[in-house]
This record gives sequence, C-alpha cells and structure tokens, in this order.
Amino acid sequence: MDRYLVDYSAIRDGAVPDLIESGKLAGELVIHRSSLLKAEEDARRGEFRGVEGIKAIREAAEKMGLQVTFTGDDGSKVYEEALRLKAKLVSSDPVVVRVAEALGIETVYCRPTPRFKLESLFQDGVMSVHLKEGLPPYVKRGKPGAWRFEKLDEKPLERWELEAMFKEIVEEAQACGDGFVEIRRSHSTII
Repeated sequence: MDRYLVDYSAIRDGAVPDLIESGKLAGELVIHRSSLLKAEEDARRGEFRGVEGIKAIREAAEKMGLQVTFTGDDGSKVYEEALRLKAKLVSSDPVVVRVAEALGIETVYCRPTPRFKLESLFQDGVMSVHLKEGLPPYVKRGKPGAWRFEKLDEKPLERWELEAMFKEIVEEAQACGDGFVEIRRSHSTII
C-alpha cells in the first residue's frame, strides 16, 4: 500500500480531498505534526484554511475508507519524515516538490484549481478583471468611455483561489523568458 505524506501547503490549498475522492491518493495518508501546529497558529490569527483542510482530508479519507495518521515532531523536517516513512510527498508548493525530488523522494504536485483561470477571464472586450477576497469577481467590459461592470459569479472569491491565480501568474512569468517579478510589496506584486 502506498503512503502519502501531505505537507502544509497541500493542506491549506485544499486540493487533497479531491485527489483522495478521485482515487489518485489511495493508501495511508500521513500528516506531519508541524502542519497541525501551523494550522493552529494560523487559526489563532483568524485564518482557518489549514484547520478546514485537515478536517476535509479526514472526511474524504473516511469516506474512501483510508487511514489518516500523524507523525513527526517539532524538530523533524517533512523531507526527513518522507524519507524515513518511504512516503510520497504531497505538496502544492513547487519549490518543496523540486527539493524533495532532488533528495530522491517521490512527489505528488497538487495545484489547487480555482473556479476561473485568469487567462480565460480576458475575453470578449474585457478591459480589466477585478478580484478581491470575499467579493464576487467582476470584469470591466467595453472600451474606454463606453464600459460596464459585469459580475461573473455570485459566489465570493476565497483567499485560496486568489493565491492559486497569483501562483499561476508568478510561475508563468518565471517560466517564460519575457516575464519577471518587477516589484514585490507586502500588499501587491507587479509582474
């Protein structure tokens, strides 16, 4: 039976339950105790995605008849634990995946899937896209002097969706030769 060590990025980004329910992760699921601590720290600051992610993994695993266990201590690293357990490391962080592969650890890269691909939003006369956490997505459609705001969806955007789009943009900018991160601030990034 395969063993999967799920890191905090994969827990927080919410892609793991879908992988479990689709059968792509079929085996023992292991969560490092450092992820529990990070989820608790985040929750104390009002960010509950980690706690909700752990709960969703447990519920999906239960539904599929899989076991979830916890391992590691504060001092051990996720990479060390994956090697010790001979587990595949599940992560949504491309750097963690690359480092793990360099160490000879099998990986499962799980990118969260937002409702919208940013590229698909710029169609049919769209001048700009307006995305903010907790609000529905809007586009400005038309041309200068003759435009209108259109709501794309009733459901407000969640932080993880915005972060997934941001990751997509940054990765694309770094992958192609023409793009680069020009300015990085705490509240904005210019690419």
